[in-house]
Parts: sequence; structure tokens; C-alpha cells
Amino acid sequence: MLEYWYLFPAGVAIAICAMSSGIEGSSFWTPVYLLAMGLEPKVAFWVSLLTMFFGFGSGVWRNLRDGTVNAYLVGRYLLVAAPAAALGALASARIGAFWLLAGFAVFVLTYGALLIREYVRRDPLEEALEPHERVYRSVGALAGGLQGTIASGAGVLLMPAILNHRRSRHHAEAVGSTVVLVFVLSLVSVSLRVDATLFATLVAGADEILRMIVFAAPGVVLGGQLGPRLARRLSRRHLRLWVGVLLTVVGVLVGYRALAA
Repeated sequence: MLEYWYLFPAGVAIAICAMSSGIEGSSFWTPVYLLAMGLEPKVAFWVSLLTMFFGFGSGVWRNLRDGTVNAYLVGRYLLVAAPAAALGALASARIGAFWLLAGFAVFVLTYGALLIREYVRRDPLEEALEPHERVYRSVGALAGGLQGTIASGAGVLLMPAILNHRRSRHHAEAVGSTVVLVFVLSLVSVSLRVDATLFATLVAGADEILRMIVFAAPGVVLGGQLGPRLARRLSRRHLRLWVGVLLTVVGVLVGYRALAA
């Protein structure tokens, strides 16, 4: 029963990174379940979304309590992102495991490299955008579609658009609003990704998956409470460098796993 105890501290660390940066935790959980736990790719994506669901649920409660959620922006982006997430989740059942892994690897590797470039050149990606009052529906649709298909991308794409909106008063509010969006999109994705084949696989491995979740879920719940606090205190520049390095490593490892398979 205690064989997966290390998923508790891993969950705390991943949730803190996700909650304080606005990047969805599934970007980190997918390689954990895929490479360390040895789960099948589609199962790893689904369990990553489920685990993140606990952490972001905790983060949603914390941000709502702290008043760092912009209901207007959340509602407007959900109108386009939620249907796109549903379509992406349904489409994922028809996409081969190699293409899902390759898509995930390319996405996180590219974004990780951009974060490192941002640190080196001292030109934050979000701050390069002018303050605006628009709702970027195309960005919302792409974010939802990626979240539904490769269990990643919503936070990465929505965060810059929300951060520079004139209604977003603070970095912490942009993070809090993004956390709510990712939580809802993950709920949509985790519900609709289950087809007959995946359901049979989940049932067959239910005992092992449960033993993992028993430790991972409390970790991400605790991290979900600590992350929003750190969002107000940490240096965004250094935090995003660290996240960029992690995402680059993740992209390389998952890409290797895709090619090896």
C-alpha cells in the first residue's frame, strides 16, 4: 500500500508549480505516470487529468476565497474553450498513442524553450502584449482543444491573454482565473475521454491506479493551497525559468518515449 508514497511530495511540488505559474499540472503528471509508473499513454493522460482535477479543485477554492478570480473573463473564455475541450477529448480516442505523445512532447518542449528564452532575453512573453479589452476566442478554442486532446495547453495559452486584459488587476488574479478555467476544462476532458477501450483498461488496472491516487491526490490538494500564496511572493522571472527547464526535460523524455514505442 505504501509503495507509491513518493507521489505525495511529488504532488505537493507539482501543484505548487502549477498553481503559482498558471501552467496545468498535467504537463508534469503525464511523464510521471508514463515514464515512472509505466502506464499506457492514454491511461497516463487520463490519470494525469484526474490527479490535476484534485489539485486545481483545491486551487479554485483557495482563489475564490482570496478573491483572485475574474468571473467575467472566466465566463467569456469558457464559452469557446469548453466546447473545444469536449471535441478534443472525443477526438483523442481516435488518435494513435504515438501522435498523442508526439504532440504533447512538441508542445511542452516548445513552450519550455520559450520560457528559457524569456529569461535570457529579459522580455516576458505576457508583458510583450499590449493591455487590451478583447476576448481572444481563437486562443480559447485552441486552449480547450489542446487540453482535451493532449491534456495540456490551456494554462499556457490562456494565461497571457488574461494577464494583459484591462479587467485583470493583478498577476495573482490572472493565475486564479486561469486555474478555474483549467479546472473546468479538465473536468470536461476527464469525463469525455473514456471510451469502451479505455474504460476496460481502467477497470483492469483500477487497484494500482487507486494506490497511486491515494498518495497523489492529497499532495496536489495541499499544493493547491500553497501555490496561490506563492503566486503573490515568488519572482515570476525565476519561477518561469525553473518551469521552463522542467518542461524542456519533460518534452525530451516524452519525445524519446514516443519514438521508442
